[in-house]
Amino acid sequence: NLAKRVLNAALATGGDFAELFLEDTTSNTLARDSLDAINNAVSTVTYGAGLRILKGLQSVYGYTNDLSKDGLLKLAETLACRYEGRRVCKAKDFVEEEGVQHKALRYGKDVSKSEKKKIVNGAYKACKSTSKYITQVSVSLQDTVQNVVIINSDGKWVKDQRVRVRLGISAVAFKDGVLETAFEGPGAQKGFEFFDEIDYKGKLL
Repeated sequence: NLAKRVLNAALATGGDFAELFLEDTTSNTLARDSLDAINNAVSTVTYGAGLRILKGLQSVYGYTNDLSKDGLLKLAETLACRYEGRRVCKAKDFVEEEGVQHKALRYGKDVSKSEKKKIVNGAYKACKSTSKYITQVSVSLQDTVQNVVIINSDGKWVKDQRVRVRLGISAVAFKDGVLETAFEGPGAQKGFEFFDEIDYKGKLL
């Protein structure tokens, strides 16, 4: 088992606990801060592994996006070299458990760009129409799916899927020489069904 090899390599110089954090996260953002149209669209992918080794009250941490056998073992051996000593324990046999599982009804990847634009533009117009004194509105829509595996030397092996959506709306108003700002950020650990469940335009009126 590669995970056990990596953890044992991490514990080779006297560490008493080691933990691997494997992550594959996709995040999409659509934003508008002008009267014209959507002016920013960004997609990011975070992929890699983090490794932490504890020895008493000391800890070392490192990460890599090379998830091959050689890449993970190199990370473990490099971090283990930060300690001096002999092995005091080995990784236990793993017991797999189901962690946090946010099962979305509508994942961001299944939602069309036109529907996402409709949400952003609807929030923008609702906020802008609230008052003639509002001089600036910014709206961003973000959807994220984070798949995580946590494996440690105590034998824990946990898989999480963390799904999040959030709509961020900020406004600037100016009247009689006074500037005021406001923000609303409805969001949930759900998919796009969240926007069918709330009146996000009504929250701005």
